[in-house]
Amino acid sequence: MSYNWVLVCGIGLLLLISQIAQGRESWIVSSSGKDVPGCGTKVSAACASIGYVLQKAPPTSRIMVDGSNTTYTYNVCGFKKPIIWTKSVTIVGILGVPRIGCPWHHESNHLWKFYPDDPQRMISFENIRIQNGRMTVNGRLGLTNATLYNTAIWTDDGCEKFEFEISNVLVERGLDWHGTEATMGPRSPVGSYIECEEIRGSMSSSLFEDVIMEIDAIWYGDLTVTNSNFSKKLAQETGVGGLNITLPWTHGRLEVRNCIFENQVHFEPIYSAVNIESAALRVESRTFTMGRNDVSDVNVTVIDSIFRHNERAISISRTFKHVNIAWCKFHDNFVMHAAAAIRLAISALVVTVKHCEFMNNAAGFNRHQAIPGNFEFDGDQVQITNERINGVISLVGKGGAIRIHKGRVLLHNCTFINNTARLLGGSVFVDRLGEVVMADSYFQNSDSGLIAMQGDILYSSGLVRISNITFDVNVADNHVSILRHGGTHWSMDVTQIYFKCPIGHRLSTVNATSHKIANGEGLLRSHKLDQLYYYCETCNNNQYSLDRGSIRYAVTGNESRYMTLMINGKQPFQTHPVLYTYSNITCHDCPYGAHCDNGIKAVANFWGYVSDNRAAFQHCPPGYCCSSTNCPSINTCAKDRVGTLCGQCKPGTSEALFSPNCLPDNHCTSFTWITPVTLLMASVYVLFLMYQKDLRDSLSKWTLTWDYDICCTKCKTETQPAATTNGQTLRCRETHNPEEEPALNGNPTSSTDVPHAKKLGAEGGFMVILFYYFQDALLLNIESVYSKNMSEFERRMKSFLLGLFRFRLDFYQFLEDVCIYPGMQPVSKLLLKSLFVPYVIMTFGFLYAVAALKKRLTTKQQVPNEQRLHRFLCNTTFSGRLAGGFTLAMLFTYQKLATATFTLLNCVPVADKSVLFLDGTNECFGGWQFAIMTYALVSVIPFSVILMVGPPLLRQKRISLSQFFIGCLFPLPSLIIWAVRNVKRKPIVREVALKEDTRIVLELLQGPFKEHDSPSVLGQLCWAGVLLARRLILFMCYTFINDVLVRLLCMMSACFIILMHHMYVQPYKNSRGNVAGSFSAAALLVVGSINLLKASFEAAEYIPKGPYKLLMHICVEIENTLVLWLPLAGVCSILFLILSKVVFTSANAIYLRGLRGSRQSAPNPHLPT
Repeated sequence: MSYNWVLVCGIGLLLLISQIAQGRESWIVSSSGKDVPGCGTKVSAACASIGYVLQKAPPTSRIMVDGSNTTYTYNVCGFKKPIIWTKSVTIVGILGVPRIGCPWHHESNHLWKFYPDDPQRMISFENIRIQNGRMTVNGRLGLTNATLYNTAIWTDDGCEKFEFEISNVLVERGLDWHGTEATMGPRSPVGSYIECEEIRGSMSSSLFEDVIMEIDAIWYGDLTVTNSNFSKKLAQETGVGGLNITLPWTHGRLEVRNCIFENQVHFEPIYSAVNIESAALRVESRTFTMGRNDVSDVNVTVIDSIFRHNERAISISRTFKHVNIAWCKFHDNFVMHAAAAIRLAISALVVTVKHCEFMNNAAGFNRHQAIPGNFEFDGDQVQITNERINGVISLVGKGGAIRIHKGRVLLHNCTFINNTARLLGGSVFVDRLGEVVMADSYFQNSDSGLIAMQGDILYSSGLVRISNITFDVNVADNHVSILRHGGTHWSMDVTQIYFKCPIGHRLSTVNATSHKIANGEGLLRSHKLDQLYYYCETCNNNQYSLDRGSIRYAVTGNESRYMTLMINGKQPFQTHPVLYTYSNITCHDCPYGAHCDNGIKAVANFWGYVSDNRAAFQHCPPGYCCSSTNCPSINTCAKDRVGTLCGQCKPGTSEALFSPNCLPDNHCTSFTWITPVTLLMASVYVLFLMYQKDLRDSLSKWTLTWDYDICCTKCKTETQPAATTNGQTLRCRETHNPEEEPALNGNPTSSTDVPHAKKLGAEGGFMVILFYYFQDALLLNIESVYSKNMSEFERRMKSFLLGLFRFRLDFYQFLEDVCIYPGMQPVSKLLLKSLFVPYVIMTFGFLYAVAALKKRLTTKQQVPNEQRLHRFLCNTTFSGRLAGGFTLAMLFTYQKLATATFTLLNCVPVADKSVLFLDGTNECFGGWQFAIMTYALVSVIPFSVILMVGPPLLRQKRISLSQFFIGCLFPLPSLIIWAVRNVKRKPIVREVALKEDTRIVLELLQGPFKEHDSPSVLGQLCWAGVLLARRLILFMCYTFINDVLVRLLCMMSACFIILMHHMYVQPYKNSRGNVAGSFSAAALLVVGSINLLKASFEAAEYIPKGPYKLLMHICVEIENTLVLWLPLAGVCSILFLILSKVVFTSANAIYLRGLRGSRQSAPNPHLPT
């Protein structure tokens, strides 16, 4: 009850205010009212229907419709029988927006017909939603703050006068949007179909969605459209919507101001192919005069409007007095035939197009996909097979921006950028009956590669006058004219022009003019032309130029013609005042790294720069520059990369951690999770290096026995006495040899007393060969754009193995778009990724410090001899594991440190400066780079020397193990100190007892290799250092040689020398080690040969075809087998064995626990009772 009283009071207040303000009789209609006599005049007794009130209300009444019930529709629907009234009335929505009309949609719905008996009477709607029907009005109509949905404004045949005022109205869909035209295409949803003898009206601040407003004035038309938007959003196929105006021959005016026309297109390609005249704004005049004056006085004005993404923007045809199009923008319009922006086929005194912008308009191109059997392309023709349309239609493609069929057009202060057409006239096309005067305008052709066949900017066969025009050509083909005119005698008048060709193109002109006979005087000539062709042509093959051919031409005199031959004996004036400047180009030979077929462009993965008016090119780091076979310019960068050598990401973006991709700064939030994951992975690496021998032993001893398990269980406890069987001590299943037992008297073990431990060196040698091979093989691999045969899976797996065997963070190649912090660039990224190696080294140092502290705090205890024997057979001391793991870490991470260090020292010349290859925005020889250079000289390069001389000194106890490890970290100072200390010391011939950790290090470094008999240190060089020295050559070639072909040639030469040297020396003790080393060196040669073939194709810029494509495919499969499938299979096999071992060991432990329990419960016959 309270809500009803509030509603009644609100309505009563509005009614009272309305009556006082307007002096009209007001009626109220509500969904809760009743149609009874006396209703509607009182607040408490509202009527229920608008139709009932219309019958009772006097003229000029005001009907107040309650809109508080948002789901209710006031039914004014007459299915084929509309409601008719003749009174002036205003219908106003109150307390919301009421809905009136038909409750359902049907194309035959009629809402009402307004037939006023007085032409001044008017029907108006305010704050109303009208829906689902046709509203016929022959009189005056007002719409304010209203919505028309599935509704059309209509006029009947014989309409004499119609006036309308539409303000702040939403016209959505319109009527008949399911219907189709009987001609070629579908009919657009009709927002209005007004045909009347006299029409006056205005539309302002309104939105017209998915409708076409059709207005046809027969004798008089005065129309104004301002601040309105015509757009299309429907996905169903409809005709091109917008505004379709037909004006009379005389007494007419149309003004369109500050409007937007967008997305008025066909969704079906068939109807686009037959669109000859339709446009978002289509204006035409009637063709008959009916006795009126033949001179038209109809004006059309389009000002401050935007036309974008339309299937033709404006089409104006037939006869007008004046057409003015000014301050408009035409962007991204297209059409499959002619004139994507403006089509002019009119007879007018003048058409003025001024201060307009034409950008990215295209004529003759299709944005649809072919439909097999229905819509298919055949060159410039389209084959259409449809229930209504069958046959072939040609895509005309004339006038990408403007086509002038006929009429005189003035183009003033306009800008044409990136417009194109399929056939003729990329920006402007002028037919024979057309005339254009172009002044103070700028033309730039398309840079998208879509160029017209002739006249890429202007094609004319009519009358043309050019004054103060700039033609700026971005792209040109030698055989395609940029400006082409071929008309009648003296049909082209060029008074001022500036024509610029693209870089590397010279201007070539063809002009022709005819003489004219002056009766009784002689021959006349003029600067006017009959024909004029402008071409932009490149240098000869394999040549380029950085100049721009151009011409400046201006006629300074007023006389356009002059005498060249006099027959009366007088001297003719044979010249006319002209300012003429022609700039030619200078051609040079094509440099390495460039294409010079049509201009100059960069080859894939090259970056070009200009120095002394010549182009030079440098290699780019992978992923930095253009990587396609058709780069658009000499310095094209990958997406979002900028600067010299495309070295950095553009502002607002940062480089990804595991790829050269540039990511927005707001995506750089991965630090919180990737840091602990990286630290965890480094810890896993440390554990692997420490316990790799145990892992290998565990996998090799696959056949287990109960005795072995009991022994190892006993070894782990070290507190239980040895189990006995028949009085004999139960040992692990290994043949016990007293000579292999360690000394049990507490003295350090001699190296000659433990041949069993040398097995560590032999097995470790095979592991080192394996890691070295896969690390070096991936250095030889290249990715060439000219021989891409690798799938995405293979690329990712190869990157995965690259990180796995190099001990690198690139293990996470699956996460290519990971960014840690904003602003990360290549140098900081490389340093950050290199921190992984120091972290691993520091982890070993931390573990050593913890172990030393624990040892110092723990009281020494005498270990029984038998327990020491089992510890030797089944375990290794923690310090020994640390020493062996640290040694392997230095060997396996050396490649990462070396390549990272050398990368930061790799400088290349660009113009007159030297820049860092990794980041061309950084100039070389800065303070930080001298620090890197010092580190390379002190630590990286001498590291192999440390490994050559360190183990012999360590074996002879001339240095301690700690000194050796310090020497590995700081090689050059340590070498100097060792040389000073040991230069005068005599070599030690006898064997020296070594500690276990020292012995493990020696067995890893020198154990796999043959012993040397020479007593001098130089004669006892360790082969582990020789291997690293040979690999150092590969690292330096890989880092400092940027040319792929030269790099691979050098690396293959080094691999060949390494193979020959290895086969000659045979450095391993074991023949299997020599075979493995030879196989790895030979495999590197095979991988290098395959990649050398790819590099040769890249250097020759050749994409393999025919038999070469098959050869390339076979070679790539061989390479994948050697560097991808074999290691991947090995990794998967190891993981499977580990998993199987865990399962088997768990099951065996359960079995042994049960067996041990049964033995304890059963009596032992050998024990005394």
